[in-house]
Amino acid sequence: QEAGVWVVATVTDVYIMMGRSMERVDEGLAGSVVAINGLHEHVLKSATLSSSPLCPPFAPMHMQSAAIVRVAVEPQNPMEMGKLVEGLRRLNYADASVVIVVQ
Repeated sequence: QEAGVWVVATVTDVYIMMGRSMERVDEGLAGSVVAINGLHEHVLKSATLSSSPLCPPFAPMHMQSAAIVRVAVEPQNPMEMGKLVEGLRRLNYADASVVIVVQ
């Protein structure tokens, strides 16, 4: 969403990230790296999450490095352009350092 916009969302699952695996838990303790399910429609790269609407938003994350690789891709079968765009959209959600431009 746009900066400063309050959105109420429901967290459906919380997972502790452990290397290549995840373990579903009821809560994530301070210092833990967690994955949160149920926010994909509301959060693109970063957000301030709080159970209180009085919590001020944290400053947005700024990447300390610029993109160093630029790649042009296209599907072998033009009929699969939708699948490629969807895959790139998912990559964009998953990695904060990725920048996707569709032309």
